[in-house]
Amino acid sequence: MFKVMDKNSTISPSNIGTKAYNLYFLYKNGVNIPDTYCLPNKYCADFIISNGLYDEIKKMVYLDNYDALKYKYLNIIKHKNRFKIPYSLVDVLKQLLKKNTLWAIRSSSAYEDTLSASFAGIYKSIIGIPSDLVILGKALRKVWLSSFSHDLITYMKNIIKLNPKEILEIILHGMPVIIQELINSEKSGLVFSEHPVNPKHSEFFFECIRGLLEPLTSGMIWNESFIFDGNKVFSHFFEEQRLGFFAIKNINKNLLPGDKVQLFQENKPRIFSYFKKRSKYIHILRLPFELWNTPVLSDPEILKIYNTLSHVSNKFPKAEAEWTIKNGKIYFLQIRPITTQSNFPNYRFYLDHKGEFQGLGVSSGYAEGTLFFWKNKIDENLENKILVVHEMTPDLLPYYSKIKGIISETGSVLCHGAILSREFEIPCVILPKAAQLLRFFKKVAIDGYEGKVIKLE
Repeated sequence: MFKVMDKNSTISPSNIGTKAYNLYFLYKNGVNIPDTYCLPNKYCADFIISNGLYDEIKKMVYLDNYDALKYKYLNIIKHKNRFKIPYSLVDVLKQLLKKNTLWAIRSSSAYEDTLSASFAGIYKSIIGIPSDLVILGKALRKVWLSSFSHDLITYMKNIIKLNPKEILEIILHGMPVIIQELINSEKSGLVFSEHPVNPKHSEFFFECIRGLLEPLTSGMIWNESFIFDGNKVFSHFFEEQRLGFFAIKNINKNLLPGDKVQLFQENKPRIFSYFKKRSKYIHILRLPFELWNTPVLSDPEILKIYNTLSHVSNKFPKAEAEWTIKNGKIYFLQIRPITTQSNFPNYRFYLDHKGEFQGLGVSSGYAEGTLFFWKNKIDENLENKILVVHEMTPDLLPYYSKIKGIISETGSVLCHGAILSREFEIPCVILPKAAQLLRFFKKVAIDGYEGKVIKLE
């Protein structure tokens, strides 16, 4: 089901945003999507006006530099708790309370998910929200206020080439939002209809995990990747997955690590081991041993995803899609054009005798620089440095325009950090245990095409 929560709003990217418009296209073409409710831009505009933000933003229009804009944004975020959901939205949200389910709230800006810009991970998305008016309202506020982030300014400045005035005009227009029923996934993944790292290949590129999609897109967990040409799977890479994220609404609050949790997976009960809580309704569980080293997707599931994306290739000839599976049913969560591609060959992990590590290249290019080991520490002097990080989190984004490259211990070809690296045109290599392996290195060269890290000093 797809429903716009305002009968007077036309279904266009300007009113409901690109993400929602693309989902509407899937829905109209018979593709299965989760129940989706779209809040058009008018509700965000009401939020801006009713909280006095309109006048504040209008004053900012005269700012002529990005640093001043970031400072003003910071003042808004500091006082985020004073902003209330407009009365015009209360009755709309009450319609959702009739469904006793968990929700996911995602941004749907008219500027994201386009041919020129993905905005991968830039705006806030929140999953595991119960049918509670107050909690839904707070989650909506977080998503809307993600328009006032330093990350967004950095992205719009460097990727879309907008000046401060143009950025503010986009905010005043209001950001549409989609509220989707959260599918408690057994399997999730991403698929590119053209190879993301070698566009000479027309085969589909898959990445998938067990459980919810979030840890794959954020680069925390990576299980399996392969290429599918419509007939067979090849270039299959498999990494053991022991943990997964799952949405559980009714769970014993006194569970301790190691306690047993029974979930129905693939139409039969399986015993998981409790690991820890991610949020109130999202939990991290240790997978049953029999799932650690088994392929995520069956051949019929691969073929069905392939056929679905091929079916909509008239509108999306080069597409990236997110999908999830529950009880054998495949749901498409979103679809967007591929914004960037770069070239690199197959990979493996090893160390030769010359101080050269072979990792996974996820963004092509060559760079030399001094290593900087990131430990949640803000250091403004990152010019010409190569960052070594555990994972490519959003707080790195303000430095993408300054650094020469990234070496990450976790991640994959299709995670948000890799997509952003390709959009910013900086080389990026995934190298497990990089902090330990490179601890005695001072200066290195990285080759994002070959996936190599080479010691220089």
